[in-house]
Amino acid sequence: MIHLAIDHGKKKSHAVALSDSGEILFDQEVPTTFEGMASIKAALPPGEVHSVVEASWNWGKVYDSLEELGLNPKLANTIKTRYIAESFTKTDRIDATTHAIMLRAGITPLVHVPSKETRDHKNLLRHRFWLVHLQVMIKNRVHSIIDRNHIEPPKRTDLVGG
Repeated sequence: MIHLAIDHGKKKSHAVALSDSGEILFDQEVPTTFEGMASIKAALPPGEVHSVVEASWNWGKVYDSLEELGLNPKLANTIKTRYIAESFTKTDRIDATTHAIMLRAGITPLVHVPSKETRDHKNLLRHRFWLVHLQVMIKNRVHSIIDRNHIEPPKRTDLVGG
C-alpha cells in the first residue's frame, strides 16, 4: 500500500508518498490543480493508494481531485494534528512527511467529510450569510453618516431600501 500526504496551498502543494516499509516513493512540489494531483498518481508505482489532506480553508478542491483519481482521500483534523504546527521547523515538506508517517502508522485523526452536494449547499448558504451581513453593514453605515452629520432623514421606515 502507498501512503500519500499532501500539504496544500493556494497555488502549490507538497506531496510525500511512502511505501509500507517507509521508503519515500514521491517527494515533490506540484501545482494545486487536478493536473498536479494527476501527475502525482502517474509518478507512483501501481498499487493501492491511501491519501490524506489537512482540513484547511481550501481542502475541498484537493480532496475532490484525489477522490476522482481514485486515491482514497481522508481528511485530517487540524486541531488534533496541532503539534505539527507547533514544531520548531515548519515547512510544507516536513508537514507532508509527518502526515504520511501518521497515515502509514494509522494514527491520523480524521474528520467527517460531507458529500459534495452538502458542501455545495453549505458554501451557498455561507455566501448568502455574507451578503446579508454586508447589506446590514451598509445600512448601518448610512444611518451613522446621517446621524454624525445631524441630517434629518426623510420620514421613511427604510432609508436604504426605497
